[in-house]
Order: sequence, then structure tokens, then C-alpha cells
Amino acid sequence: MSYIKETMRITLFTISIILSISAFGQEEIETVNSNNFQNSYVSKIISADNISEAEKFAKEDIENNSLFLIVPGGIAPIIYASDFDFKSKYGVSIINFGCEPLDKKVAVAYNMKVFDLLIANYGKKWLKEIRDDVIGLAEYKAKKE
Repeated sequence: MSYIKETMRITLFTISIILSISAFGQEEIETVNSNNFQNSYVSKIISADNISEAEKFAKEDIENNSLFLIVPGGIAPIIYASDFDFKSKYGVSIINFGCEPLDKKVAVAYNMKVFDLLIANYGKKWLKEIRDDVIGLAEYKAKKE
């Protein structure tokens, strides 16, 4: 009888390990198409020295229909389900640069151009659906009110 119990215990332990690995395993979530990012000007924003350069990068991305909005980075990027919804509805990817140093003024200048495009194409509707932590969004809302 103890042999059967021991065999069942080992079997249940093995099954629980397998289930926990598959149930709680992490999969890579891609909010940004890596080819789209590599070919965009937003990928060069870290090297931007001034606001006019950031605005130029934004204009190039807008012309190439390669749209991004920059959010604050960090060690562990935060991705919300609403980021995917926003991208599918408005064609704009949410991106952060992790721990890369990014001049806030440069990020604001880039995002402002994308905000202007969203206003031109969709009115103010998108403002209710965008993440609150997008760099420059508070300033943009204050400027438009």
C-alpha cells in the first residue's frame, strides 16, 4: 500500500510542477513590432540633442505611419491590456526605453507631434483612452483646455 501512495505522491508532484510551469510561465509580450521600431525615428530619440530634432523625428515617423508614444521607462516596463487596444484602434504603439536615459523635453516634443496628429484624425476621443503616464500628456491637456 505504501508503494502505491509513494507512486501517487510522486506523480501528483510531477503533474503540479508541470502545470505550474505552464500556467505561470512568462511569455514575451510584444506591443511594438520590432521591425517597425528599428525602422522608425523614435528608436533614435535617445540620441536627440534638442527639441527641434525630436520634432523632426516625430514628423518622419508620422509620414512613415510608424507611430509611437513614449511612456516613462524603468527596470520593469509596465504594459497594460489597454495599450494593445489603443494600438489597434488608433495605430499608435506605446513604448518605453527601460533604463535608457531620455531627456524629458525631447520625449515631450516627440509626443506632442503625435498628440496633434491624434487630435486631427480622431478629435478628443482618444484622450479618454490613453494611459495617463504618457510623457507630456498632462501638459498637452492643460494647453488644449
